[in-house]
Amino acid sequence: MSVLGKLLTLGAMLAMSVAAVAWAGPVEEAAALFRDGEALLAQGDFEGAAKAFQGSARLDPRNDTYRSEYILLWRINSLRAGLKTTTELPRWLATAGQLRAYYYDHKLLSEALTLDRERHARQPGAESAVLLAETQLQLGLDHEAEGALAALKAEETTPRARVLLGIALARQARLEDARKLAAAVALAAEDDAQLAFDLARLRALVEDRPGAAAALVTCLERTLPSRLEVTRSQVAQCPDFDSMRAGTEFAQALRTESKVPESKCSTGTSCGKCPSRSACAQGDKPRP
Repeated sequence: MSVLGKLLTLGAMLAMSVAAVAWAGPVEEAAALFRDGEALLAQGDFEGAAKAFQGSARLDPRNDTYRSEYILLWRINSLRAGLKTTTELPRWLATAGQLRAYYYDHKLLSEALTLDRERHARQPGAESAVLLAETQLQLGLDHEAEGALAALKAEETTPRARVLLGIALARQARLEDARKLAAAVALAAEDDAQLAFDLARLRALVEDRPGAAAALVTCLERTLPSRLEVTRSQVAQCPDFDSMRAGTEFAQALRTESKVPESKCSTGTSCGKCPSRSACAQGDKPRP
């Protein structure tokens, strides 16, 4: 190669290096801004988090995570604003359900607790009591969860209400009462993965390790394939399973694969947890 050719090649390499350095700045800034947004969201600052996510999407438009999280939070903020002015109960409940799903997916349990308490006040009954107790148990409010569920009339109670009440009692060392509730619930073919998950927790707490492992197998078999790792992570983080983690049955149960078909759009979150499921592919989206 001639001297001129070498100089041209070197110049091109230097230009590429300069461009790479220039691009690294916005990318790193976008990542830092996104982390700031996550921290603000964890603190309950939804507007601040949305601005941070929007800024990260603008700085790094090629990052799909930044854009999707901003769009999702923009919709959530719209739902939050709308909930304050909604007077029709069916519409309020539908909106509250979408918000609660987002709160759970992003571990905003204090927000979910406030929402669940209002739901239970607006529409008292087994369904709202179960949702409230679920969040209370997540936050370690076992006595409060017991109160919400024990107040249900016999004709109102459901299998999940019994299981969650059993968990609340077992955590308070009232094992005999908890064992009676665990024995009163058997999984049916139509029961979902959530009930199986909760029943596994209760059986583990009352030291029925084989029963807990069997319920955990059923839970994983009835979980969408795209959600298996999420469920396994929940099991790993749930202290209710601590007594059986060293057992071979537990490890074998965790290797269970799903037996349900995957829908085309269920990767990430299910339709039931999507805040925009009622308007999928419709309406305007915010522009980063």
